[in-house]
Amino acid sequence: MIKSSFIVTLLFAVFMLMTACADYQPSQINYGKESCAYCKMNIVEKQFGTQLINKKGKKYYFDSIECLAAITIKQEELKNNTHSMWVTNFEQPDQFINIEDAIFLYGGTVHSPMGIGLLAVRDDMQAQKLLNTFGAEIIDWQKTNEIVKYTWDL
Repeated sequence: MIKSSFIVTLLFAVFMLMTACADYQPSQINYGKESCAYCKMNIVEKQFGTQLINKKGKKYYFDSIECLAAITIKQEELKNNTHSMWVTNFEQPDQFINIEDAIFLYGGTVHSPMGIGLLAVRDDMQAQKLLNTFGAEIIDWQKTNEIVKYTWDL
């Protein structure tokens, strides 16, 4: 009796340690070697890489904002088990932005890997500069999902 309760306690402690050690920060994408979790294409354009981190800390990499949005639209289970989603700062491709803090630009002459024309930046100054450069419009994450859903008929 004592042994079984000790084993249960030990297993619980190991589980808690493993959960506490999960890494919920975005990782640098291995461009040119990593494949998109949605479309399976090779991820090569540094300004557009994105990632989703599930509640267990597993990371899924995508070649574009479009693919990140599409997988959350099509795979409800993955969406419900998401810890966080990250997009690359177009102006500083070595930085990731949580989608809750990102400013999305759509349209104009933006050429994203999957063709819808989406990019993300961190602040208003960057967004204003790119609005003038690309002739795009500012949208939020919800509108981004609507555009992907409509354009790709998901």
